[in-house]
Amino acid sequence: MAVLLLVLSTGAAFLSQTGTSSASITTTIITNQQQQQTIPQPQHQIPEKDTPQNICKTHDQPNPLVSLFPNNATGVLNATLAIIPIPLALARRLVPSGYSILESTYRSLLGPGGFPEGMYPVLLQAAHDHDIQLKAYGIVLDDFSRVGFEFPFLDLSGDGYSSYRWAPAQLISAGNDIAIDGSRAYGTRVSPARFEPECEAYQTLANGNTYFKGTAMTASASGSAFGINSSVVEDDNAGLRRKDDERSIELEMTRLIFSSISPGSPYPYPLDFFKNITNQPTFASSGGGCDNMIRLFDTSMSKGKFAPVSVRGRVKAVNVFPFVEGGELDLDSELDFDPSEGSHSDDTNGRGRQRKWEWIDVYGVQVATPFVENNYLDCEAMSGASTYLYEYGGLQYVLWPGEQLKIIYSDARAKTVGVLVSNDQEKRWERQVSFKSETHRYGDFDCHPGTPWVLAVEEDHTYPKPEDVKNNVALIHIETGEARHLRGIGQHDFVAYPRFNPTDMTQICHIHWDHPNMPFWGAKLSVMSLDLASSTISEAKIVGGDDTSTAAEPRWGPGGQLYFGCDKSGFRQLWKYHKGDSEPILLPGWEDAEFGDAHWAVGAQSYVFLTDKVIVAAPVRFGEMEFVHVNLENGIATKLDLPLTNASIRMYCLARLSENSVLAVASGYRTPPGVYRFNILPNLTVKSDLFVSSVKSQLPEQLFSSPEHI
Repeated sequence: MAVLLLVLSTGAAFLSQTGTSSASITTTIITNQQQQQTIPQPQHQIPEKDTPQNICKTHDQPNPLVSLFPNNATGVLNATLAIIPIPLALARRLVPSGYSILESTYRSLLGPGGFPEGMYPVLLQAAHDHDIQLKAYGIVLDDFSRVGFEFPFLDLSGDGYSSYRWAPAQLISAGNDIAIDGSRAYGTRVSPARFEPECEAYQTLANGNTYFKGTAMTASASGSAFGINSSVVEDDNAGLRRKDDERSIELEMTRLIFSSISPGSPYPYPLDFFKNITNQPTFASSGGGCDNMIRLFDTSMSKGKFAPVSVRGRVKAVNVFPFVEGGELDLDSELDFDPSEGSHSDDTNGRGRQRKWEWIDVYGVQVATPFVENNYLDCEAMSGASTYLYEYGGLQYVLWPGEQLKIIYSDARAKTVGVLVSNDQEKRWERQVSFKSETHRYGDFDCHPGTPWVLAVEEDHTYPKPEDVKNNVALIHIETGEARHLRGIGQHDFVAYPRFNPTDMTQICHIHWDHPNMPFWGAKLSVMSLDLASSTISEAKIVGGDDTSTAAEPRWGPGGQLYFGCDKSGFRQLWKYHKGDSEPILLPGWEDAEFGDAHWAVGAQSYVFLTDKVIVAAPVRFGEMEFVHVNLENGIATKLDLPLTNASIRMYCLARLSENSVLAVASGYRTPPGVYRFNILPNLTVKSDLFVSSVKSQLPEQLFSSPEHI
């Protein structure tokens, strides 16, 4: 298991199509500043039994994240990051079909005129990985170097906004099998390689310039392991190579030269641009998974004398995937002779593809960043649910508890409403239906298992001025994506908490208020009948709240009664509406507590029904949130002691699990947030189980102070 974890948690994690690519890369970097002090090193043939760590003496700083993230692979990545503008049309030919390019995203990051029209930014990364550790398993990896082209701002998830980076091929230090195998596990084309310098991110030359070179090898006598046939010969300088077709296995990037920016010539790319690109999830092939390497640009490793250095120079490449093997570059195409693509050699590999490429005036940065790596993630699972309702957000999804479990969700950044369907047989979720709207926002969903219609709050930005935005209660059909306004509901400035009566799907409720009232002042609760066929409501009646009090967080009970919070007494107490009348629920000892949520963020759940006679709630009293068991039959509310120091339920996140257990996002003044299961025993003591913590490592509680009520 330890070996498996090692492979799954480490490696170069830069990805591509299956297969391998052999050739050579040469990178030359010139700058008037140096990020670190290095000395020129001669080319060194790696002996068969040596590893890079055995022979390397690097000037990179130690890994500062080892103890903070013991269960993750962490390390230091010292790299030259360079942007190579290529025609957008060429990029679309090189990038795998089906992945659109988010041109508006990289242009918005650089501002108007910040990137040439019709061009796309390819990232060249020439790097040295140092002090990689997986502390929880006592694993320390050998240092290694790598270089390759990467293609950012790809819409892998199809949501129209999430940027992913395609890294199809890498040269990685020969002899570091963990790094090589870890990268290949994604589907990356990996060529074992020799680097100059062998143990640094770049080599400082006598004239102050920097230099980096990677030359791919066929790596071992077992050439077939790298997709090479037996027609090879021994070569003292390059290991094994093809005897009959040397060029097809040689990948070379020669003379990547950077010089200081001339006075008055603004540097084209801010550091945040590189930060954005290098923190995009990376993939190599469909089904290969995603790597989420988090690079930290604001640490002591990039401050003072180690501050990032801007560079400028030239890139040459020979037999570089995907520019050669994967890019179907017809040399008769007008693009193949467009100087804006880069300088091309007329030397081809006989298949109508360009072998040699050269780009000049390439700008970049040299920077060392510590990193935390999350490996082999499901790419589709990396997209999330969100809503921008009222700019505060809130409830962005709901479970549809029919025969097949479904999740209806809003994705605010993609401007879509989608449906995820559980595939129990394959133990995964599938997207079934979604629709997109550029002008409408949705959230605060509620559903009924007897109908495919879902209630939602709809925020209409057809006319985007704030005074022209309209808010409505809408019905969404989860099978067709059709969205309708409820007719006859009346126009209100704000609406929230549209909810079906679980015992009668023709009855609904919702909260509404009008300017200048607020959700905590003057919000009213209405109950009404709904005709689904015509989307028309009737018999609307205000059952809670008025101009001097507010109704909050309505919730239908299992028996069809409607519960809500109302502050007519001066404190927000629990109320119940049943058979045409509303009345407070008297809870002796809790008259000064606030039950129910009255915030702008919609869809809170601060109380839930365990049965039709028992509620578990998280009211606020004296500025602290408490955990309370409410017996609706006898009106006794009992405080439950949680096994957390000064615990609170964060953001009113409670969910029923069973008649005696709930899920909660909870924390204490000395305890970080986590997802807990609280089992309530017959004597009203609580047993807790932590499912997920928000932190990887727990700090001693005595480091934190607890506030006291004064």
